[in-house]
Amino acid sequence: MGLDRPLEKRFLGTLALSIAALLGFLYVFDARAMATELQGVAPVPLLAGFLAVLLAMACWAESMRRILLASGGHVQPFRGFLAYATGMFAKQVLPMGNAGGLPIMAYAIDREADIGFNRSLAVVTIGDFIGLCSTLGLTVAGVAYVVVQFPGTRLLEAALVGVAILAAALTSIGVLLLYRRSVLRYLVLGVARLLRGTLGRYSGRIETRFAPETVGASVDRYFETVDAVRSDSRSVLVAVGLAVVGWTAFAVPLYTSARAVGYPIAFGLVLFVVSVGGVATLVPMPGGLGGVEFAIGGLLVATMGIDLAVAGATVLVYRLAVYWFPILIGIGALLVTGTSVRSLNASVEDVPGRDDRDGI
Repeated sequence: MGLDRPLEKRFLGTLALSIAALLGFLYVFDARAMATELQGVAPVPLLAGFLAVLLAMACWAESMRRILLASGGHVQPFRGFLAYATGMFAKQVLPMGNAGGLPIMAYAIDREADIGFNRSLAVVTIGDFIGLCSTLGLTVAGVAYVVVQFPGTRLLEAALVGVAILAAALTSIGVLLLYRRSVLRYLVLGVARLLRGTLGRYSGRIETRFAPETVGASVDRYFETVDAVRSDSRSVLVAVGLAVVGWTAFAVPLYTSARAVGYPIAFGLVLFVVSVGGVATLVPMPGGLGGVEFAIGGLLVATMGIDLAVAGATVLVYRLAVYWFPILIGIGALLVTGTSVRSLNASVEDVPGRDDRDGI
């Protein structure tokens, strides 16, 4: 699980940023007062939060596996879970993990299914798209609750704008993928030409991997996989249902964490806070570490008007379940599958066209 030097530098940089954000969080939300609140944490809700995360990961892994089956690939449920847990681990700990999460997950899936990287990437992006659509539905439910309980606030207005942007983005992606592939192909090849004409001047590997014929062949295989999945509507519907259950379960730990600390939150508000606060995972920190704590804590204070220490303690219990627990599961998956962090990083560094079985 060793890191190469470039990855180590990026990891240390983002880790330093996360540590600074966490220290700021502890200072602002009063670490001593939070420690006092944490002394009375109830064990039953705490355990329920961990079980909800395990259920969420199992649902997401099975949702991805159903898409894989529809594409013509095959993997056993337990091996599929290990692959998903490996990819989720990498997204949580590697620098820019969420930005590079798709190729990381595709690499992990391909290690088990052996269908070729580009086909695995298609499976993962379809699963990710389904997941985003599921979160949109839950976000709308959370916003609807806040509309009734806290009408006319600036926070609500910002959330409504965010929902509208996300809905427009998902609709645009769906239209391009299903009905305007020539436009999507043109955009991908255009980006490849740009990268080849700039970075390719300094790297022979980039120049080779972003050659038009290489990228074009990868795009064709990607579309072939999308068509195969699209033809199996039953598997897609099952995958959608599993994704919805998974994302709902993943919101539960905030509800159970609040109960564990002793200050219950309505589940409608939980959906709102988790959806809006999740935007912080996009910052260049491993799994949003530091940024998410600030975002969720601030939202709890803004919407519930509770004490900073209470909000902070709730967030710490919540992140223990949704961040540190999946990392622990991911480490176990790495050990079972024999995957290293170096190989996960290579899966991102070598995109596109890392897979010789695809003819690249």
